[in-house]
Amino acid sequence: MKIKTYWILINYNNSIEIQKLILKYNNHCEFVIVDNSNNYKKENDELVLVPKKNIGYIGGFKYALKHIINPNEARLIFSNSDIKIQSGSEKLFSFKEKLTYVQTPRIISPKGEQNPHILKRKTNNHWVIRKIASQNVVFWNLWLFLVNFKKHLRKQSSDIKEQYIYAGHGSFFIFNKINFTDFVKLKHNFLYGEEIHLAEYFFQNQIPVLFDRDIVVFHEEHSTTSKLNNNFRRKLFHDSYKSILNNYY
Repeated sequence: MKIKTYWILINYNNSIEIQKLILKYNNHCEFVIVDNSNNYKKENDELVLVPKKNIGYIGGFKYALKHIINPNEARLIFSNSDIKIQSGSEKLFSFKEKLTYVQTPRIISPKGEQNPHILKRKTNNHWVIRKIASQNVVFWNLWLFLVNFKKHLRKQSSDIKEQYIYAGHGSFFIFNKINFTDFVKLKHNFLYGEEIHLAEYFFQNQIPVLFDRDIVVFHEEHSTTSKLNNNFRRKLFHDSYKSILNNYY
């Protein structure tokens, strides 16, 4: 029997974008919408889940898993809504049914390439530095300047066809027959660091994460998180770094 494909999306005042994706790909998969802003209007046959409060991005993903029948035997797409599939949609919806693995596509944003996000697992010091940098506004602004400057100088490799990596970018994931039972039970921070929480789960369970350049996604990067107050965002990042250090290092 062919396994099902579910596409999980989180609504936080972005229902128009979600509807566009549903209209385009409704024939290829079943859509599951977690309505964090409690204002989503159902217009198709998507499954709409309404938690009692805003439970964040990764919290929304775990909430959806609890309401999907046999999610561990399914193919799951988990993404932002501010994306467009530029090429490789035939590969996105065709897969090796008997294998357990993660696919991370090529993701292009206005700021450049976003995958491979992290090739190898970072050291403890890597996250300690980020935790310190996010402790106050001055350090944080200096840190953001240095990070953006480094990204500007870095040249993205254009000859990587397919390879195994540590972590994919959080805006678009493809999970094939992964048992998330233990992951759902874990406690995570509200927002940010989703890539690392997922990457550590895959790392600890020896689940391969594959960067697949044949699937190309354009990430517009105008989601609601980009509109957050900078100081509030800093605090959320600080919480995510603390969570990563406490849980995995």
